[in-house]
Amino acid sequence: MDGVLWNTPEAKSEAFNALRRHGYQPQPLRRVYIPKSNGKQRPFGIPTMADRAMQALYLLGLDPLRWCRKRQRKKSWEWIRTKYFQRVGNRDWVFTGVIRDRDGHVWPIRLMQAAGVKVLRWVKIRSAANPYDPTWEPYLESRMTWKMGHTLAGRGRMEHLWKNQAGQCLVCRQPLQVDEQPWHIHHRVWRCYGGQGTFDNLELLHVNCHRQIHARERH
Repeated sequence: MDGVLWNTPEAKSEAFNALRRHGYQPQPLRRVYIPKSNGKQRPFGIPTMADRAMQALYLLGLDPLRWCRKRQRKKSWEWIRTKYFQRVGNRDWVFTGVIRDRDGHVWPIRLMQAAGVKVLRWVKIRSAANPYDPTWEPYLESRMTWKMGHTLAGRGRMEHLWKNQAGQCLVCRQPLQVDEQPWHIHHRVWRCYGGQGTFDNLELLHVNCHRQIHARERH
């Protein structure tokens, strides 16, 4: 409509930074006419790209309200606001519910704020890395450990290994302390020799212990 395209990462980033929570004023719609089967024309308004983005944001913001109204049709808006929405810090209308733990204790659970989600930048793998070259085995294992530590499923696998090893490093038999992280994951049978990423082939080690293994096996 306005000749603007968000077809590159840079354009999308600039458009996102241009959106404002306050002072938003929509632009006039572009009016087009769509032919009908009876020979007449139906008027149709096309918004700008920025207006479409703001409409999508408002729709996301109104979803909890629509859910509450659908669930509590006979309740007033004041009752809905009191039950489902709280003030948290300087944020108003935070969608809030409750959950119970195994002991019956009630804990609040709140809808996350999109701006509070940490953006994780993944590290690009080195172009020369070769999974079939033993000299790259420490680098690839270190990279795998980093990736596992930044995903929920990966952290679950590391916790499983830690429990199976009784919280100890299998090389020095010393405790794997939480404040000593990141730990390293070692493949008993190296991946370059066909080792798999299954639990029976993985060990959780101190960083220095892991380096000693690879230094010893290379000589």
